[in-house]
Amino acid sequence: MKTTSNRLLRLVNLLLTIAWYVNFALIAFVVVLLTIVFVVKDEHEYDLKVKYYNPPQSEVLQPVVSPIKEAVAQPDQYILKMKAENTPPLIILALSFFALFEALLMTTIHQLRKLFRSLTHETPFSMVNINRLKLIALCFALYLPVDAMQALVNWLSLRQTGFSDRFMIVADLNFTWLAIAAVIFIMAGVFQYGFELQQENKEFV
Repeated sequence: MKTTSNRLLRLVNLLLTIAWYVNFALIAFVVVLLTIVFVVKDEHEYDLKVKYYNPPQSEVLQPVVSPIKEAVAQPDQYILKMKAENTPPLIILALSFFALFEALLMTTIHQLRKLFRSLTHETPFSMVNINRLKLIALCFALYLPVDAMQALVNWLSLRQTGFSDRFMIVADLNFTWLAIAAVIFIMAGVFQYGFELQQENKEFV
C-alpha cells in the first residue's frame, strides 16, 4: 500500500514538474505573440460577448463608432468584434492581466510541487505544509477578482461603443475558483489539527 502511495506521489510530482516547464514555454510563446500584436501592428481585434437588455424580434446592428468592425448575431446575444489602437495604456493593461494571471498560476504550481515533494520525505502535518495549502487556497480565491476586473474592462470598452444602454456584458465569472479555495483551506485546517495532535503526542511521550 505504501509503495502504491509513493508511486502516486512520484507521478503527481512528475506531472507538476512537466506543467511547470510547459508553462515557461507558454509564457515565452505569449510574450512573442503580444510583441507581434502590440509592436508590429497598429491595432488589434478582440471580441466582446454581450446580451440585450430587451431583446427585439430581429435587428441588424449598425455600428455607431469606428472601433466596431462588425457584430455577429446569436439567439439573444451579440459578439461585438472590436478594433482597438495599440496605445500605451492598453498595452500596459493587457500585460498586467497576463502577468497577474501567470503570477497566480506559477505560485500555485510552485507550492504544489513543494507540497507533494515533501509528502514523499516527511510527515504531511507540518506548519510549512499548512502555510503552503493556505497560500494555494489564496491563489485560487484571487482568480475570481481577476475575472471580475476583466469584466469591468470589457464593460468600459462597451461604453465606448455607444451601445451600453442596449447591451450588458456577459461576465462569465467562474465561482468554481472560490469553491476550490474553500476546499483547500479546509484541508489546511485538517493538516493543522493533525499537526497539533502530533505535537501533543510528542509532549506526552
